[in-house]
Amino acid sequence: MLEFNDPQYFTQLKKIFNETRLEGDHIYLRRLKETDISEKYVSFFSNPELVKYMYQSPRKVDLKSLKAELQTGEETGQFHLYGIFDKTNHFCIGNLRIGYMNHAQKNSDLSIFIGDTGYLGKGLAQEALRLGNQASFEIYDFRKLHSGMFEANIASIKAYLKTGWVIEGRLRGQYWVEGKAMDRIAVARFNPRYFSSDFLSEVKRHSLEYQKALPSR
Repeated sequence: MLEFNDPQYFTQLKKIFNETRLEGDHIYLRRLKETDISEKYVSFFSNPELVKYMYQSPRKVDLKSLKAELQTGEETGQFHLYGIFDKTNHFCIGNLRIGYMNHAQKNSDLSIFIGDTGYLGKGLAQEALRLGNQASFEIYDFRKLHSGMFEANIASIKAYLKTGWVIEGRLRGQYWVEGKAMDRIAVARFNPRYFSSDFLSEVKRHSLEYQKALPSR
């Protein structure tokens, strides 16, 4: 298990990231490499339906910017980008990002993006999230994961909730979408090694209350 006070912590972390391959039933996750960032991969980020709930503000996405983002993660160790690959043909269909990581507090953001539309609606986001949950708790030893999404992004919210995440809050009017305010739904997953069963039951109860207020679609 990684220990933050170990002088070799970040060296160990990078080695684990480089060597880890997480296997699911239909997909696997491994470190995203520069050679994986192809023109097809870049095209995922040009689909307005896929990215409309992805960024809080508009940003330029091209081959150069995606490779620069990858390099930043490699150099700083603040986040780790895993490619999501089809087990049958080894195509990269998206990514899972762990980070930004707060190593001292043992928590991290975790986000997922399925960019190949031919793989949508098959439960692969949930499969990738389960692998990300496993890595974050069993390998990285984080106490807590967190993320957030536009309230209208119901498919994403449901994917997280089906893999053990809970809604822990709502940021009112956080986003501005087509001239209207939209809430941010804050979600989290707690490592049961660090939290009591009573605590986990309580956050789940609150999550169910928040779910009742979500749009029905």
